Amino acid sequence: MNKLYSVRDAAGYLGLAAVTIKYHLYHVKDLVPDGTFGKSLYFTQGTLDQFALRKRAAHRPRKSPVAPCGCHPHSAPEAATKAIASEPAAAGEGEGGTF
Repeated sequence: MNKLYSVRDAAGYLGLAAVTIKYHLYHVKDLVPDGTFGKSLYFTQGTLDQFALRKRAAHRPRKSPVAPCGCHPHSAPEAATKAIASEPAAAGEGEGGTF
């Protein structure tokens, strides 16, 4: 027998917020409950697994981490501070000029 999941339990099982489950139920309509008991909606584990597979396939692949190139200050702080320190001051500006 399949275990039944409420909206809250389904959210926990899928690692989503309950409001996200409700969004897919009522707005996107790509998640259909397997049954109701009163006003409560219930899902089987198989339904939740199929939903998770469809959602994972629809997302773009995650970006792989990029090695720091040194061209951005946040990617290589030592290189950026050396480059800034070695730049000559513009003509007409004294030492410690302002921007």
